[in-house]
Amino acid sequence: MMVRCAALCVAGLVTGVTCFVPLGPALSTVRRSPSYGTCTRMSASLTGDPMLKPLGADDYMAVGLALCYVMGESNKPEEQYVFEPLTAGTLETIHLGVETSYKCVMGLKAGDYFIGDPSAPTGVNVEVLSPLLQNGENAILCENAVERSLAAARTMRRRKEGQLVAVGATRSNFNFQIVRKRILNQVYEPSFADNVKQDKSIDVYGRDDDNAAEVAKLENL
Repeated sequence: MMVRCAALCVAGLVTGVTCFVPLGPALSTVRRSPSYGTCTRMSASLTGDPMLKPLGADDYMAVGLALCYVMGESNKPEEQYVFEPLTAGTLETIHLGVETSYKCVMGLKAGDYFIGDPSAPTGVNVEVLSPLLQNGENAILCENAVERSLAAARTMRRRKEGQLVAVGATRSNFNFQIVRKRILNQVYEPSFADNVKQDKSIDVYGRDDDNAAEVAKLENL
């Protein structure tokens, strides 16, 4: 029964099903994700996957100094430097020469970066990021810094290839560009022209009535 259930799960014939299949001397849980249609194997203690283990003091992290902008009272963009944690994918991408808003990136350990236990930090130690301020920039932490940093650090566990800046070192030879500015507080308000044309039966804007009036006007010429 266990084997048949697992086979159906792997084949994508059963969704949202948790079943137990023998894997050597221990039992592991095979859970099918309805969203992705794949099976993720997890140990019963949830410690087999490095992404599921709590962060430790020696876990690798990368933090970048990004040049962003905020819209001031005069509706003009003003410079704002921001400390942001980088995922392994982001660091690998800018390492390949893709345009980026990051001027400098620093490698460090989670124990030095976080305040408190890295598995449940209470904040970020901004002082350790001072080497990123190579030209006296005034920087702030990104929004949701703790949550984003925890998530980014876990990606470095999965992809050791992403650990491209040594711990304690900084790197600034990226393809830094600000042609396309990152505006932090910009609010986009869609115009009437941005709305997708709706079916006549749900035309809440009365466009069909306007068209009919135009046709009637032309018929009376």
